[in-house]
Amino acid sequence: FRNWKPSTPWKVVFVLGPCILAAEVWLGLLGGPLNGSMFPVQETVWVDNSNAGAPTDNDADPEADPELGNASQYAVLVPVANLTDDEPANLTNDELANLTDDEPDLGGMRGPGGTNTSTTTTTTTSTLCAHCRCCLQDRTFHTPPGAKRCEVRSRPPCFTKKRNYNAHWQHWGDWVNHCWGWDYIHNRYKTTPIEACLTPNRGPDGKKPAMFLFGDSHAQASVPALRHAVTRDYSFVYATKPMRDCWRKKCSYCKRVGDHIKKLLKPGDVVAMGFASWKFSPTWIGPAGFQGSFLHLHKYLEFIHFWSNTTKKHGASVLVLGDPTVMKNRGLFCIPSSFNPHAGAKCARTRKWSGCYARKFRANVRTLVNEVLSNAHFFDPRDIFCGRYICNAMIPGTSTLAIGDQEHLTIEGSVYMWPFLCSFLSKRGLLPNRSPKDDK
Repeated sequence: FRNWKPSTPWKVVFVLGPCILAAEVWLGLLGGPLNGSMFPVQETVWVDNSNAGAPTDNDADPEADPELGNASQYAVLVPVANLTDDEPANLTNDELANLTDDEPDLGGMRGPGGTNTSTTTTTTTSTLCAHCRCCLQDRTFHTPPGAKRCEVRSRPPCFTKKRNYNAHWQHWGDWVNHCWGWDYIHNRYKTTPIEACLTPNRGPDGKKPAMFLFGDSHAQASVPALRHAVTRDYSFVYATKPMRDCWRKKCSYCKRVGDHIKKLLKPGDVVAMGFASWKFSPTWIGPAGFQGSFLHLHKYLEFIHFWSNTTKKHGASVLVLGDPTVMKNRGLFCIPSSFNPHAGAKCARTRKWSGCYARKFRANVRTLVNEVLSNAHFFDPRDIFCGRYICNAMIPGTSTLAIGDQEHLTIEGSVYMWPFLCSFLSKRGLLPNRSPKDDK
């Protein structure tokens, strides 16, 4: 047996060669033309039992026992009524929706068939900018205010479905723009021409208002949404960089950004900022290891207050951007397929958990901008990335990936957000109302 050898070794090559070649061709097709085609389209399932098929979280109230002890001592810049850690646990989902403070102020959202899924007041399309109106090309669980049938061809689609299952989802579009300070291809910081990036084109007469955006990677994730929502009314410019928390410490990036914006501010301008909400919660989130503190929240509130005072001197405004809830795992690992239709549960959070996580951040910022500051606004998109009972990595009611890792929006997820953001800005007076004839 030890001395045995194939009598015709060349036959092995002829047998294995075609198999290896076929495998290479198949892998190439899966990475190219067939990319994502093996995943079925998700359908929105309406159930009467709130616990049917929905993943559960053992830590339903992630801030109930913060490591910092009496953490409320760090969040006293703005008094918040009824802001407690003892979230009731025996309530229905409808009651929970009324208790949590994560409902976005979007002028109302509707589920499929026009069913109102939030407690906010519906805003009619006549109060919106014309370009906030969009056509319902591909439906999602939430319908933005101003959405209509695609009879008016000039209206952009509210949402276009796409099977965007690609491990290199941060290697294109705004994620590779020179005004974003990180190179995802080589995983390193890159030099950003901050002053050039933050210099707006105010038009031939120099009167067009500008919107300046700065912040970390969560601000960068909002760029596609802002670009779609505001560029008809504003010269939109930005310079963003990861791990540059300007509310926490001074650095070259923060100084250059602040000095340049203050130098160029004019009446009607908007200074927008965005930072990851997990930085303002002491809850540890695995596997990435995210953890912030209420002390950071206190400093961020002071930072917002500072920019409110600064912009007010110039007749400008402040826009604070929120973000979706943090997933349990990377979104790319949680795409349902015919082989694993329940893969989404590996990422999903219950809507109750999403409402509890970082709620002090959202409640304090909302109180600050609504009751203390007169020129600041807070856009909180958390709810539009949740279905009726769960929040997962997909755009609700679709087969399009919204969150590629644990926290960052894909470009498609950000673009999905644009009509909600546009309606919010219009409602708050940051986008001029237009005549209905402009929409023809």
